Formats: sequence, C-alpha cells, structure tokens
Amino acid sequence: MHMPSIAHLVLGAIFALSFYYVSEGKFTKTHAFILFMNNYLGPDVGWVVGLGQYTHTLVFYPLFALILALFYHFFTKFSLSLDGIKHIELIELKDYKLTYFNTYLLVLAGGWMHNYLDGMFNRGGVFLIFPPINGAEGLSYDLYFFMEMWAEGAGQLNLILSILMGICFIFGMIFVFVFALKKETIASFLSAIIFMTAFMVLFYVAGSIVTLLHADAGAILHISLFWLPIMGLIPLSTREWKFTEKFEISSHRKKSTNGSKTLLFVASWIMLIGILVVFISILGFMFNEQILAFLYSLWEEEISMYLTEQEVLNLLVDGEIFILVLGMVNLVCSIGLGMKHKILWRFTIYYHLLLAWTLVGLAIACLLSKDAVKELFPN
Repeated sequence: MHMPSIAHLVLGAIFALSFYYVSEGKFTKTHAFILFMNNYLGPDVGWVVGLGQYTHTLVFYPLFALILALFYHFFTKFSLSLDGIKHIELIELKDYKLTYFNTYLLVLAGGWMHNYLDGMFNRGGVFLIFPPINGAEGLSYDLYFFMEMWAEGAGQLNLILSILMGICFIFGMIFVFVFALKKETIASFLSAIIFMTAFMVLFYVAGSIVTLLHADAGAILHISLFWLPIMGLIPLSTREWKFTEKFEISSHRKKSTNGSKTLLFVASWIMLIGILVVFISILGFMFNEQILAFLYSLWEEEISMYLTEQEVLNLLVDGEIFILVLGMVNLVCSIGLGMKHKILWRFTIYYHLLLAWTLVGLAIACLLSKDAVKELFPN
C-alpha cells in the first residue's frame, strides 16, 4: 500500500507551524514554507530529472539538496504579496531573507522527513541508505533489523548484573538530561554522547535483557538516523553562522541587472520548452500504437488489472492533448513576453507559480518579478 501524498503535507504542516509558533519569530514564515515544500516535494523532484532512486536515499539526498537549495535560496529574495485571488505579486527585496546555508539546512530537513515517510509506508519499513549502481546491490535497513539489533548480546554477562546495570543507565539518562539543560555547554553535550556510547556498548555485550527485552539499541540507531537530524537541522536553520559571512557577501554583491537580457533569456527558455512539448505531443499522436505496445510489454499484468486496452489508449490521447495545450500556452507566453504585453507577462508569472513545484517554474516566476524586468512593462 502506498501512502497518500497528503500525509507528506500534513507532517510538513505540523512541523512547520509548530516551530513557527513556538520560536518567537526566529523560525519565520519563509523557514516554514521551505520546510513544508521540501517535506512534500524534496526527493520527488529527483524523479523529474531521472534521479529519483538516488534522491530517496540517505547518502545521496544531501548532495541533491545542495542543488535544490539554490532555487529556494533565490526565492528568499522575494516576498509573496496576496490580496485575494485576483492580486498575487512577487516583490523583489533588497536582500535575501535567508543565507544559502540556512536554506540548505531546511531543504535537507524537509527531504529527510519525506524519505522517512516513504520508507515507513511506501516500502513497508525499508529505508534506503545507498542505491543500487551498475548492477551492484544497494544498502537498506528495515524495521525488523532495528527491532532485532543485538537482541542476543555478544557476551555472557550475569543476568542480574545486566539488569541492574540497565536500570542504572535508565536513571542515569535522566541525570544526564537535567545536566545538559542546566549547563548548555559543549562539555555537557560530549558527556551525553559518551553516556549513550557506553550504553550501546553494554547493550551489544549483554543484549536486550539490560532493558527487559526492549529493542533499545535499534530504537536509538533509528532515531539517530532519521529524527535526530530532522530535529537538529530545523532549529540550526535559524542561527546566524559567522563562517558563511564571506561567502554570502560575495555571492550577494549587487550587480547591474539588465532587465532586457533577463526577459530575453526567460522568453527563449519558455519558447524552447513549448516547441519541445508540442513536438513530443505530435509524436505521441503518430505512434500511439507503438507506445501502447511498449507499455504492455513492461506492465501488462498491472495494467490489465485496472484498465482495458481501449481505456489505456484513451488516456494516452487525453494526455497528449493536455501536453499539446501546455506547449501552446508556453508559446503564447513567450510571444507575449517578446512583445512586452503586460497581461501576458502577469499571466506567465501566475502560470509558473502553479508550476513552482518543478523549481524551474519558481525560478522563472521570480526572474519575471525582478524590478529590472518590471520596468520594461508599461503601467
């Protein structure tokens, strides 16, 4: 069973709104929006560029997030003004609301949440660490692995002694937590790490008997892999990082922006995509029978369970018509931008805001909203 997409939205909304309301302004609406969007879309953007099997792993998503953060960081240069449905405007600000590094932390946290839910529900408790590459097996862990981790124990410690030591660690954890709250120092943090390491060593040697057959070692590892990064990255995204100052100043240095060049670039890009999409839809109309045969060669059993061959063909035609319409809309938008038609300029911005989930749509909407571009369109 696959998890409905709304579950991603619900989880992202719970985290984003909770941090927004309890942070007293440090976790801003911009923070909340970026976390919310990446919990929903983050790793799935990888499917758009053919990298979905990599972006849904713990090893490769942090690398992909470096690219995603570029788009979201650019978006923080703008403010979204909403005055009802009829008036939606992106307003260019003097500076970025968030640094690139802080944006990256949010993109990483949101995608981590996404991959956790996918592992729990889409893959039945299987979490991908490393994807299969060139025929080599990937690396993954499932919930059963976490639940059975070191259950037997590598050593033969006395039963009563093992239980007593486990009880000492349980009450000791309460002391370590209170100590960390009081001190708030690196030393208290290191003490907690040493304490937990010692407990994991005891659990490995004695087994789950130290906590009366509970799967504590697996639970701690599971939390450390998934929820510890999420809960750590979100508050860290609100901090000012001194080591980023040099980079941010150089990357944000104001440059003379030529609105005409920006407009020409965007119009050319939209026209190119429109021509490509129209061409693909025409090819689809010409080779529907071959496409249908190809689909059945790959997924005949799955398709036949739900649809007849004629229904599949009808869906193909409907999809090709939809793609053709999108391509024509792109061509109209590009022509309107070239003619500097104000209504078509605004329509193009709204249209690409609807495509903001592709990130390219978000970038185009922001580029068309830059002050230098706005000056080209008469009031």
